[in-house]
Amino acid sequence: MICPWGSTQSWRAAFTGQYDDEIIQLLSTYIRPNTVILDIGASLGFYAIPLAILAGGLAAKVVAIEPVPLNCQYLNLNAQENHLDCTRLEILCFGLSSRPERVVMKVEGKGAGNASIASGIASSEIDHHSAVGRLHRTEFVDLRTLDDLLLDQPDPCSLIKIDTEGFEMFVLRGGAGVIHAHRLVIFGEFNIDWHKARNVPLEEPLVWARENDYQAFDICGRRVASFSDATTLEMIPSARPQVPDGTEGVLLIPNK
Repeated sequence: MICPWGSTQSWRAAFTGQYDDEIIQLLSTYIRPNTVILDIGASLGFYAIPLAILAGGLAAKVVAIEPVPLNCQYLNLNAQENHLDCTRLEILCFGLSSRPERVVMKVEGKGAGNASIASGIASSEIDHHSAVGRLHRTEFVDLRTLDDLLLDQPDPCSLIKIDTEGFEMFVLRGGAGVIHAHRLVIFGEFNIDWHKARNVPLEEPLVWARENDYQAFDICGRRVASFSDATTLEMIPSARPQVPDGTEGVLLIPNK
């Protein structure tokens, strides 16, 4: 992986040699042969690259969606470093929401790494999150909808990963047709602090799951030992707004 030294994502990978390896392995079990996997909010590619490598053995393809231009450059570099051509990893430089629009985005450091959509958030909230996440640069980026995106994909979709700093529910609202048609597995961050900042009800992922006939599980990481980077994962039926310690995100699995 080629990454900007100024991003906190880079530090984690550089010092541990890992980046959510256990979650990536869990998600790989839901990849179906000859399907598309979407990484929405792909950033530098810490999910997109290993998922594309794993998907290749199943004749599946990853589509990485990332609105920050400099992040897309790093994604392309990392695809080249791992010998992933566009038949295995396609990179699209825009974001997703409930409707097409242009928004303001705050980006880490000199324009690469962590980022979040600032539009629609109170200035005090975005200032707080910008200070915590070192988000100093402002970009204008374009958003589309998931339904519009997958009109361009000839193959069915089996898995979506969403990490959009509290924008996950907006992404799902823009993909109602795709989700109904494909009954895909969804893993999203659904960070409670970001939901509060965006005035998204904390129980909204559970409401969505019930309305769309899905099961919702909190994915919790537990260290195997006090001084170890290795973790094991637990799938706990979600009961938001109560969130177990160590929660990494929510896994939404369609009922058969």
